[in-house]
Amino acid sequence: MSGSFSSVSPAERVQRLTEELRRRILLLDGGMGTMIQATGLAEEDFHGERFGGHGCSLAGANDVLALTRPQLLREIHLAYLQAG
Repeated sequence: MSGSFSSVSPAERVQRLTEELRRRILLLDGGMGTMIQATGLAEEDFHGERFGGHGCSLAGANDVLALTRPQLLREIHLAYLQAG
């Protein structure tokens, strides 16, 4: 995307981001693992209800959070977007 997001209003940021999403695939680049670790998740958080009976450790399997803690991932992505 051309230009900086830091100099525009939040509404304009959303508009520009939406326009870019219609045109192409966008990637968020940031310390996702660091952000997840900062939440202090326990083993049980990775298992959730879906994998409650799973016998292996899932701690650190951040991809499984898309199934067990999707709201947490939404909040992290939103924090990146709000940071500009």
